[in-house]
Amino acid sequence: MTPEEFRRAVQRFFGDRAFEVHVDAMEYIGRWDGFTLKGYPWSHFIDIFWDGRQIGTLNPSEIMTEAVR
Repeated sequence: MTPEEFRRAVQRFFGDRAFEVHVDAMEYIGRWDGFTLKGYPWSHFIDIFWDGRQIGTLNPSEIMTEAVR
């Protein structure tokens, strides 16, 4: 996943709500209202964390497909 793919997926999931995204060479981190989302260059999935615990995983291709419908 590229940083831009991560940003688009986070925007699709959270809509136009404000969120913070930090990108470096090893991980992409998005934060919104207590949630932390982590993406990685070597993975096509986004991990969702709440209060430091992983609570789920997003498949960005499914988010994009749903948005088209």
